[in-house]
Amino acid sequence: MKMLGLCLILLVPTFSAALGQSDASAPLPTITLSLPADVSSEGAQIDYFLTGPFGGYGKLVQTGKGITTYEIAASVDGKPATNVKVVAYFPGCAIETFEFKTLSATQTQPLNCNRPGKLPCAGKFLPMRSPERARRDSCRISGAMDA
Repeated sequence: MKMLGLCLILLVPTFSAALGQSDASAPLPTITLSLPADVSSEGAQIDYFLTGPFGGYGKLVQTGKGITTYEIAASVDGKPATNVKVVAYFPGCAIETFEFKTLSATQTQPLNCNRPGKLPCAGKFLPMRSPERARRDSCRISGAMDA
């Protein structure tokens, strides 16, 4: 009987470790975001928010000049996310949003640069009646023009 008890004491931790290793060896999901060739990554902003058995977790992706792909680890403390929301902005492009549900492996998402349309603007300046009012009610106008 003592021998059986000793065997159980030695084998139970081994089985537990083996079961834990099989879970740990499963690859955790990742999301790869790829930029179009004509878009500069300089000044890019990519935010993401994960939800899953760990609760919620959000982060800003570290962007840099000359980088064409960004990888997001879709897990926290070894626990895979069940939902990922991504917001991506690149200068000169419209903001893009994505949602990934039930992640099981690596997913690749190409990013597009949808250039926003132009907004026409027209107006006129009315003459000021007095120099004192012009100093008091001054304003500054700035903008960019397309040639």
